Amino acid sequence: VIPTGLAGAPSGPGGQAVQTDSSGSVYLGTIVESPDTDWDIVVRKYSADGTTELWTQHFEVEGRQSFRELAIDESGQSIYLVGSYRDFNPFQPGATSVGNFDIYVAKLSTHDGSVQWHRSWGTSADEFGSGIEVSNGSVYVTGRVGPGEIDFDGTIISGQNGNDSEAIVLKIDAESTNGQVVWAKQSNGGANAADIAVSHSASNETWVTIGGYVSNDVSFDAVGLSTTERSLFVARLIDIGEDATFTWARSFRSDGDFKAIASDEAGIYATGDLRLRDGGQVDFGPGFSMEGRDDSDAYLLRLNHHDGSTVWANQIGGALQDKVSGLTTDGANDQLIVTGGFQDTAEFGSGVKLTSHGSFDSFAGAFNTSDGSLRNLRRMGGSLSDFLSVPSYHAGWVYASGRSDSPYAEFPVSAIGTTDDAFVDLSAEPSGTFLTRFR
Repeated sequence: VIPTGLAGAPSGPGGQAVQTDSSGSVYLGTIVESPDTDWDIVVRKYSADGTTELWTQHFEVEGRQSFRELAIDESGQSIYLVGSYRDFNPFQPGATSVGNFDIYVAKLSTHDGSVQWHRSWGTSADEFGSGIEVSNGSVYVTGRVGPGEIDFDGTIISGQNGNDSEAIVLKIDAESTNGQVVWAKQSNGGANAADIAVSHSASNETWVTIGGYVSNDVSFDAVGLSTTERSLFVARLIDIGEDATFTWARSFRSDGDFKAIASDEAGIYATGDLRLRDGGQVDFGPGFSMEGRDDSDAYLLRLNHHDGSTVWANQIGGALQDKVSGLTTDGANDQLIVTGGFQDTAEFGSGVKLTSHGSFDSFAGAFNTSDGSLRNLRRMGGSLSDFLSVPSYHAGWVYASGRSDSPYAEFPVSAIGTTDDAFVDLSAEPSGTFLTRFR
């Protein structure tokens, strides 16, 4: 277990997302709070061992900016960001949002962080970008749009006036000079998409999967979901080049949150939080129901690529609040890495429990993709609150950022097998934002 460095930042919400390129360099995207400009996007590049900061891009404009995810292309030459902004465009000085919040997608050079192109879209309502993936020269984006019309380079997306939002999926030509949209798809009836995953079949079909929540009847092309209550959903498209079509959608009635989705040739993996107080239940399919406890638990699912049926489902948590932040596959189709935080004592499967040292501790768990069984588990934290963000995996290492309010914390501690404690002094960091690498 080797912690490899800290990423200090001004006071703000802390670490948001980490990715690595093919050479092992690490990219950290954060939101920082500035007294002059509200919330700003900051992207940093580090050496593979985390000890050297290679460059920093601070997009400092007035207004509030939201950063959700970043992705690196296969060549390691470009980094892509997705999120939203209010008031001034962080990538085009002087340009302003159409309405309240607008979606943005930006392409940066991994060499120095310079902006290669950027796109933004909005209406008089709120639009949010939430997920991004890069595959075979294409950028895939998901998010939600409010009532009104948006022209995505010839495809009109129309939010319904009676609904708060519609889920959208975009395919963008990564190599175009201006981020040309190839196709755009939407839900009809009201949906909120939280994340996106892209994988390829043995016959080289491109599968695009999104997840989020719905609150009423909704359709994805000819695929309909019927619900009168808030429900989690997963929907899959097949990319056929210049267009795409939804092939199936699943919903699970639950007053919870959808956090992250990942996929590989073997299956689709989803995670999020459940709020099932007073004995409430959520049914993820025959034989896969979960019962609520006193506060919130987390769920982890594997779904079948072909019809969305549930292969296995795990519940993570205890009597108090337990949350996940993200997940990633290891690239070898055999394990998932899940990160988040927990309070008091939480169970992670196979009878393995962790007890927090502070009010809120971080965890990182490795689960077998075949059956969801626990392989390894690590706790990170100190005397106060500590939380890990979305993880990344490269060449046998797990990378993650996060935020710690503890002045002195353990990073990380193994819960299975040999314990290897590494103590990190965070007292010199004004924000407690950290970047860590471990096996």
